[in-house]
Amino acid sequence: MTDPDGVGADAASGSGAASGGAGPGEAARVHVSVQGRGVDDAVAELEDAGLEVEQVLDALGIVTGRAAPEAVERMRGVRGVTVEPESEVRLPPPDAPVQ
Repeated sequence: MTDPDGVGADAASGSGAASGGAGPGEAARVHVSVQGRGVDDAVAELEDAGLEVEQVLDALGIVTGRAAPEAVERMRGVRGVTVEPESEVRLPPPDAPVQ
């Protein structure tokens, strides 16, 4: 359901998939940057740590996927990777007043 401002209930509360986050213990979307090593090699270790790989952008050294909070902590211990939660950017409609 959407409110008159076009912000969904999940986004307004800051929880759920609409805000890019997940509830406690739930898998959340993450972006992983790989530097100083092969992406394929890192992907194998990330999967072992608990990452559910959705996309591998080999040329950019980026892997996207989902992971539970415990898995994110394990993934941060993998050599040569930086793990960041996905964030959502919302823009106002084109006819909205300038703030």
